[in-house]
Amino acid sequence: MFLRWLVHVRPENIFLLLMLNDGRTIRVEQDRDGAFKEYERFEYDDLGRKVTYRRGDDEAFEFRKFFYKDENDRQIREEHVYESGTVDRLYLYRYEYNERDLLTARLVYLRPETEYKYDLLDRFIEEITNDIYFGIQPIELKTFEYY
Repeated sequence: MFLRWLVHVRPENIFLLLMLNDGRTIRVEQDRDGAFKEYERFEYDDLGRKVTYRRGDDEAFEFRKFFYKDENDRQIREEHVYESGTVDRLYLYRYEYNERDLLTARLVYLRPETEYKYDLLDRFIEEITNDIYFGIQPIELKTFEYY
């Protein structure tokens, strides 16, 4: 199975999404002067959980690995971020969930870089991005409404 989708983001950029034959890899290619080159790659395991993410070209890229509590867990517990040319981890993100198993925060250096809020029906309603380097200050707020 080889699926292709064409996604148009801006007039100067065209992205092509490809589901590879293994059914576990999604490649996103960007049009650069008429030639598509890999822009992002998502890899999933047999349970459909995201296990790696790569963005960039062969010279300069960011690579992320996702870890789960055990082989049956569906929630990401940790995310390790690497840059091209390095073997040492650049960042370690930890994910926190509430008692209803809803994602509440993504932490870096044990500080909430991103916080997630839900309404009484457990619908996602707010995403807060914090500046964690100069204290914890909100720098971006996204709200979601349901009709």
